[in-house]
Amino acid sequence: MKRASVYEIVTGSALKEVIKEARGEDAYYQYPTLRTLINKGVALGFVPDSEFRKWIHEENG
Repeated sequence: MKRASVYEIVTGSALKEVIKEARGEDAYYQYPTLRTLINKGVALGFVPDSEFRKWIHEENG
């Protein structure tokens, strides 16, 4: 089975906050993750549940 990494792109004000956090400063940011977006698509009926299981690997432990 092949696996691929998916990188989430952070832009705009969220990017500024992430950089602040990396510098050790207090930061607040919230952006939708790939998991959140796929889950929303499943909940709304646009994406089959099997796709969620394919894209989102649940770690045990």
